[in-house]
Amino acid sequence: MSDAHRIRRMTRREVQTLLDVTEGYLLELEREALIRCDDEGCYLESQVERVRLCRTLQDELGVNMAGVEVVLHLLERMDAERQQFREVLDWLRKSIR
Repeated sequence: MSDAHRIRRMTRREVQTLLDVTEGYLLELEREALIRCDDEGCYLESQVERVRLCRTLQDELGVNMAGVEVVLHLLERMDAERQQFREVLDWLRKSIR
């Protein structure tokens, strides 16, 4: 598999350094089931972005952990509905042809 297609994984220490967060903060997000690591304790790129979003919501907007959970849930719903809309749109395009 080429590097361009390889999914980037980061260790807990790398995430801490990149995002300037503590190990305790990452563990709290895991306990709250807002992020998850793989069996080797590494985070996929998508999880690192979730940490970045959690931190932004809390630090810059003053959102508490329960609010962060709600925001993440709403974003997931929006992504799912966006994908569903794309599928319907694709089906309509094929039907018109």
